[in-house]
Amino acid sequence: MPTGNDQPQAAAHDQRAKDDWDALAHHYDSRHGDAGNDWHRNLVLPTTLNLLGEIQGKRGIDLCCGSGVLTRQLVELGAQVTGADRSKTFLSLADKYDGSADVEWLCFPLADIAEHVEPDSFDFVTCTMALMDIPASEDLFSAIAHCLKPHGVAVVITMHPVFKNPSNLQFRVEGELASGEQREGIIISHYLTPLAQEVEGMPGQPQKQLNFHRSISHELNLAFDAGLVVDGFTEVTKSALEETPTRHTDFFIPPTLQDEIPVLLGLRFRPSPW
Repeated sequence: MPTGNDQPQAAAHDQRAKDDWDALAHHYDSRHGDAGNDWHRNLVLPTTLNLLGEIQGKRGIDLCCGSGVLTRQLVELGAQVTGADRSKTFLSLADKYDGSADVEWLCFPLADIAEHVEPDSFDFVTCTMALMDIPASEDLFSAIAHCLKPHGVAVVITMHPVFKNPSNLQFRVEGELASGEQREGIIISHYLTPLAQEVEGMPGQPQKQLNFHRSISHELNLAFDAGLVVDGFTEVTKSALEETPTRHTDFFIPPTLQDEIPVLLGLRFRPSPW
């Protein structure tokens, strides 16, 4: 956790993130609705379910659940699911959907999870498309470790921090190899150093949000420190979209690279046996 001079900045980032999501909740809900947008349906949900495995009859918690799109889908697949988010606005929107009647909704920041959830309570934990929005990702990994039963499983899906890092701007370049062959690519200008930056996560949103870039090694080491191990790792490309992206979710990847450059990173964690 931050100490000394880092504490004021950490507190400011935490408050900004809370304010951002209360302000943006209605806009995001209008784009996702009950079943999610094309990104969720084609990329996020299939990746999550593939990493989770069988969940029927199991008990899970969906952290940073937003308006509960994934939470309700997990219930439809036969799981008993709790949806948790720090935004009361998001949870009030989640509660309006018909499928929410079978969901327990909890409102608390990740750092306070021990006050709201019994340890070792869940067979599975999910957290999708939120890691890059969490100011202190160690809070997420500690929360996962707190929630999971000894043989439980957690799935975290996030924007790929190498290839879908907003600070890289996804430039299109064309270069000539020594052989004379022309090839397209993207420029990676920033990766290892953690960075807080303002971004527009969903086109047309009323204000920018604070995004937190961190390398894969940074995040994994925090997970290891929390007592988790990785036993599943997947990188998802835009080519997995089975429908034409809407104007709210489209983004540029050179067409020749859509099967090669991943946009999402999926991680499966388990409690360490050691």
